[in-house]
Amino acid sequence: MPTSIPNYLDASSQLLYAAAIERGITCETFPETQVIKMSYQGKSWYTAGSRTSFQSAIGQTIADNKALTKVFLKTAQAPTAESVLVTDENQLMELKKLHFPLVMKPQRGAHGVGVIVGLADFAAARTAFLNQTNPVIFEELLQGTEFRIVCINFKFAAAALRQPAQVTGDGQHTIAELIELKNQHPWRDEGHRGKLSLIKIDEILIQNLAQQQLVLTSRPAEKQVVILRQTANLSTGGEAWDLTDQVSPVNQRLFETIAQTCDLNVIGIDVMCQNLTDPIAHQPKAGIIEINKSPGLRMHHFPVQGRTHDLAGQIIDFAIKEAIKL
Repeated sequence: MPTSIPNYLDASSQLLYAAAIERGITCETFPETQVIKMSYQGKSWYTAGSRTSFQSAIGQTIADNKALTKVFLKTAQAPTAESVLVTDENQLMELKKLHFPLVMKPQRGAHGVGVIVGLADFAAARTAFLNQTNPVIFEELLQGTEFRIVCINFKFAAAALRQPAQVTGDGQHTIAELIELKNQHPWRDEGHRGKLSLIKIDEILIQNLAQQQLVLTSRPAEKQVVILRQTANLSTGGEAWDLTDQVSPVNQRLFETIAQTCDLNVIGIDVMCQNLTDPIAHQPKAGIIEINKSPGLRMHHFPVQGRTHDLAGQIIDFAIKEAIKL
C-alpha cells in the first residue's frame, strides 16, 4: 500500500483508498474517521470501510437489526436458526419454544461483541440476559463450520473460512506467553488497522479457557491446539483461509438472492454449514448466522491460506460505474 495512506484508516478503508489511487481517483480523508471522499471525472462519492454512497439505506437498516434480518432471510428462503427476540425478563418464557443449547447476541451489534455461545439451559440463558441491558436475540445453535461470504453488486465474490483465535502448545510456554508470541507477528495490530488483529486477554477469553479446564498459566502440550474464543471474528484475533473455489453454483445463487432480498450491493454473509459444496439448505442444522453491511476485506486480501481476492478493487470499479450514471 502507498505510504501516504493515513494511518488512522482501518484495513478495509486503506484497501479502498489504495485501489482508488491506483485507478487515478482523488481521495480526501477526514481525520480520525473512516470516511473518504473520492472524485473521478467530475463525479464524487464517499466510502467508509467497505460501504459506499451507493449502498441502500434500507439495506443498512435490515442489517443493523438482527430480528429484522431474520424476516428477510426467511423471505429469501434462506435457512437460518429459529430465534426469539427478548427485550425484558418477562419474555424469557418464549425460550421454551427453542431447543437448547442457545446462542445469545445483541439485537444490534457487530464484531462478535456481546455474543455468548452454548447456553445449556434456561437458567444459563436467564443469567446471561440479566447481565446486560439491551434487547437480545436467542437462537438455536447451528452446527458445522463458520464461513464468511461476500457479494459485490449482488454477485458472489469470495468465501473464507474464519478460524477463532487460537494458540498451539509447545510443551514449554504458558497460554499467556503463547498469546504474546503470536501477537508479535508483523501482520497483527490494534483493532482493524493490521492485516490481522491482536489477541486480547479479557474475561470472555478467560471464561472460555475455564470451560476447557485451562487457565492463562497452563502449559499446553506440544501441538495441542487451544481455542481462545468461541466466535471466529478477525476483530477478536481470528484468522481466515480462502475457500472461494469450493462454493457450488447453487450456494452462490443462494448468497446472491440474500444480497438482493436484503438490498445490499456490498454484503457480508456469515454461514454455518458442513461445507460450501453441497446445498446449504440440504445440510442438517446449517444456516445463515447473520449479514453485515460493511464486511471486512482484509480476510480476502490477506488470507493465511489460499488465494487472495481484490475485493477493494471490485468495489471501486462498481462505484465508478455507479458514479458515471449520476
